[in-house]
Amino acid sequence: MLSQKLELTANLRQSLVLSQEQQQKQCDDWNHEIAGPCPFAPHEFRNSKNIVERNIIENRKLGEFASQQMRKIFEQSKKDAKIFDSGGIKRVVNVGWGKGDDSKWLNEATLAGYGTVCIDVASIPCTNARRILGLRWDKIRDRPSHVPPPEVIQGDIRSILLDPEPVGLDIPSVKLWYFCRTLTCLDQESAHIVLNILGESLCAEHNRDGLTTVLIISPMWDYNYARVSRRTKLYPIKEIVSMLSYGAGCEVEVADDVQHMYYDQTYSALTMRVK
Repeated sequence: MLSQKLELTANLRQSLVLSQEQQQKQCDDWNHEIAGPCPFAPHEFRNSKNIVERNIIENRKLGEFASQQMRKIFEQSKKDAKIFDSGGIKRVVNVGWGKGDDSKWLNEATLAGYGTVCIDVASIPCTNARRILGLRWDKIRDRPSHVPPPEVIQGDIRSILLDPEPVGLDIPSVKLWYFCRTLTCLDQESAHIVLNILGESLCAEHNRDGLTTVLIISPMWDYNYARVSRRTKLYPIKEIVSMLSYGAGCEVEVADDVQHMYYDQTYSALTMRVK
């Protein structure tokens, strides 16, 4: 169990990277989920009447809620940029494309000066993301010249964060980490590894202006403690903040916590930064 800051040597980090067989299994499992009739629907609703139609509506509503939280951050970022200008390229990393319902913020990200990187372990979402982001990119007017086109990376987020060089992910350039539903799909060890490394990006060495942000949108244990889940794991907010703080080496706080109902689950949009 990884319950403290990860002081990892290169060899230890490499040993924690998932094998190709493990990553391929994740790819196959999530391709199957995405291609199914009601992706992401809670198991207890999957055999209910009109589930396909309801699932489309539920995912669209959650997607708009999530996209709105992202747009709020980009709007604030433009105001902050007038005070804090760190220079260089800044990026937003979207972890988990899924069906892409929560991705309607590329225009705002680009105009706020962010390059967009999308990561997904499955091949079907990556193919869809490349097509959709490419179309949206072409429609953005007055793009800042320093902002690169969107990039899509296929891989397991735990493994990528442990060894980002092969896929060219420059972690210090990331100013916004965005997880919608993805964290609950990770087992506890993977979640702790991911949160610790995200925390490292919040430390003063990489985050001189203190504005690097982690946005996690998921059902939290705090609001759904009676729920029995078959496939996902719900994490307490305190545990998430604790893991980020261990990685950062300083206190991380929840700057905003907004709720949304998805089926019978309470989702939280947690915006977190160093205190």
